[in-house]
Amino acid sequence: MSPFRHAETDLKFRPSSRRVRGEAVVRATATEHTLLELQRTAGNQAVLRFVQRSGGQASPSYVVARQKPPARATAAPPATDDTPKHTEVASRMAENAYRFLFEEQRRGVNRLKDSLTNTKPKKSLIAELASGAVAGTLGMVLGPVGTAAEELVPEADVLARKVVKKVVDLAEDKAKEGAKDGVAELLQGDRDEDDKNAVFDFIDAQHKAIDRAEFESVQALLKQTDEVEDLPRGKTMLKGIADTVTAEAKNAAALQVVLSTGAWAQTVKGSGSDPKAWVNDDYETVAEKGALEIELKVDKAPIRGPDDLKITKANWRGIKRDTEKLVKRQGSVKVSSTGVNLRIIVETPVGQTRCEIPSEYRGNAIIPEKSTLQSVMVWLGRGGRAPGGLIDEGAVLSIAAFLGYLVGEKTVGELEFED
Repeated sequence: MSPFRHAETDLKFRPSSRRVRGEAVVRATATEHTLLELQRTAGNQAVLRFVQRSGGQASPSYVVARQKPPARATAAPPATDDTPKHTEVASRMAENAYRFLFEEQRRGVNRLKDSLTNTKPKKSLIAELASGAVAGTLGMVLGPVGTAAEELVPEADVLARKVVKKVVDLAEDKAKEGAKDGVAELLQGDRDEDDKNAVFDFIDAQHKAIDRAEFESVQALLKQTDEVEDLPRGKTMLKGIADTVTAEAKNAAALQVVLSTGAWAQTVKGSGSDPKAWVNDDYETVAEKGALEIELKVDKAPIRGPDDLKITKANWRGIKRDTEKLVKRQGSVKVSSTGVNLRIIVETPVGQTRCEIPSEYRGNAIIPEKSTLQSVMVWLGRGGRAPGGLIDEGAVLSIAAFLGYLVGEKTVGELEFED
C-alpha cells in the first residue's frame, strides 16, 4: 500500500516529467518532506491548510487530489401511486365501498320491518317487489358512479375512461342480476300460494336479494381489478370508484326505505274511483289504495320549479301512519322514488285543478275534461289570466305532465302527512 494513503484523503505526488506504470515518481524535495511530516503528525487537514497558505505553490511537482468517499447505500425510492402495493390498497378501498353500500341497504330494510301492515299477496308478487326494490335502489346509487369515476380520468386517456366505465357498469349489472336471483328461494314449490307471512317474507327476500347482489357485484369488481392494474392510472381510477361509491352509498338506507315502501304499496293497491271521474271531481270519489294523494298550493304562475309548489297535505292510501312518518324522515329522497301513482290537487288564486300521474309513465298524465279545471291548469303553465272558451287539450296535457314532474322532484321530507 502507498505510504501516502490516509483514511480520508490520498496525497498523490505527480511530477509532470514522467510516470512509472501510471503512478507518480516522488522526488523528495525539502518542501515535500515537510508535507509528509505534516501528514504523519497532524493529518491531511494540516497539509491542506499549508497548501492554501502558500497559494497552492508550495511545491510545483505535486497536486492534491481528494478522493470521493465511498458511495453510501441509499434506501429504495418510495413507491409511487401506481405501484402494485398502492393499487392493491386502492382495490380494497373499492371493494369496501361496495360492501358499505349493501350494508346501508340492509339498514334501510330493517328500518321498515316493524311498520308494514300484513296483507296476503301472492308469493310471486312478493319476490318481484322485493328484488325490484333492491335493484331500484342499486340503480339510483350506482347510476351516477360510472360517469363520476370516468370524469376522474383525463379525456385524452380514452382507454382508461372506457375501462373504469366498464368496471362500474359490470358491477352494477351483476348486482341487479344477483338481486333477482336472490329471491328465487321464495318461489320454490309448484304452487304460487297466498303469502300468509307477507311482511316477514318481503323483508327476508330483500335481505337475500342484497346478499346475492353483494356477492355478484364484488366478484365482478375483483375480476376486473387486474385489467385496471395494468393501466398507468390504475390506482387513481380505483380510488375514484371507491370515493364515488362511498359518497353515493350514504343515501342508500333512506332510498331503500322509500323504494321498499313504494313496492309494498303495490300489495295493498286497489282500484278506487275511475281516474277520469276523480280528476273531474264529478262526485264523491273512493280512494285509490296504494296511491299517494298530494294537495298543493300555488300562489303565482307560471310554475318553473319545485319551489313554486307548497305541499299542504299528503295521504298515502293503504299505508300506516307510522310508515308515512318513517318515509318523511328520509328527508332528501325525491317523491318520484316512491314509484306509485300520484293524485294531485292544486289550489290557486284562480281556482282549483286536478290530475293523476301514473307510476308506469309519468308523462302520460290523466287530465280533467271540465273547462274550468282545464283553464286553471293552463294558468299554471302560462300565468296571466285563466283562459276561457275552448282550450287546447295538448297544452293541458303538457302542463299536467310538467306539474307531475315538479311534484316528483319535491322531497319526501316535504310531505305533510296527516297525524
